[in-house]
Amino acid sequence: MGEQNINITPKDDGVKIINESYHQHQVHDWNPKNYKLNSIKAIVDLVKTKGDKKNTVVLYDEVGIDVILDETIQNKPLDHCVYRYCFSLQFADWNKVFTIPFSQKQAVEFLRSRTPGEVEDIDSLIANIANIKVATTIVGDYSDDDEGNIVAMYKEDNGKEGRLRIPKEINVTMPIFKETIRCNMIFEVKLIKPRNQEEKPKIVFNCCRKDYYIQEAANVEIMKLKEGLEGYLILSGRAKG
Repeated sequence: MGEQNINITPKDDGVKIINESYHQHQVHDWNPKNYKLNSIKAIVDLVKTKGDKKNTVVLYDEVGIDVILDETIQNKPLDHCVYRYCFSLQFADWNKVFTIPFSQKQAVEFLRSRTPGEVEDIDSLIANIANIKVATTIVGDYSDDDEGNIVAMYKEDNGKEGRLRIPKEINVTMPIFKETIRCNMIFEVKLIKPRNQEEKPKIVFNCCRKDYYIQEAANVEIMKLKEGLEGYLILSGRAKG
C-alpha cells in the first residue's frame, strides 16, 4: 500500500477528512507552469503579469532567454518560461541556399519568390542572371568592373558575342528573427565558370557576415528585453536543468 496523506479541512458544519495518496496530493498542491514564448514582447508581458522585481530572474545567452518567475521556491519545480531565437521565414529561406550552386533557372526562381522590398534592385538582378541562358561559351576569365560587378564575355550558338554582368554584392533587408525589426544586410554573389562547353555558369549566394548579423540581431533583442523589464534582475547565462 502506498504512502497516504490525510488532509483535514475545516467546514461550517464540521470537519471534512480527505484520504488520498501522496502522489495525488502533490498534483493538487503544485502544478508548475512552463511557458514557451515566441517574442521579446511576450516575455516582457508575461514577466510583468506573473513575476515581480524581487523574486524573478531573467537570463540570456546566444541561444535565447530563460526566465525563472519566482526563484525563492524551494523543493518544488519552478515556474519558468523560455524564448529561443528563431529565424524568420525569409532569413531561413536564404540560410538554406547559402553556398549552394544554382543554375540560371534556379537562381531566377528563387529571387522571384522573395518578398517585396527584400532585395534591392531585384528586377535588374533577375534580368542579368537570365542572360546566362543564352551564354553557350564563356570566353576568357571573369573580371571585375568599377561598379562592383562580375563581368564575363560569352558567345552564343549563332556566333553572337555578349557580356554577362552580375553584381558581386546585393543589399537585402528583412528580419533575421521572427517578430523582430528588419535588418539591412549585404549578401555576396559568385559566378562559377563552367568546366566544359556543355555546362552553364552557376550562381552562388553567400553571406560571409552571417554570424555577425545574427549576433547583432540578438543584441537588439536583449536591449529590448532590458528596456522592457527595467528594474528586474537580468543576467548573462542560462538556467540549469
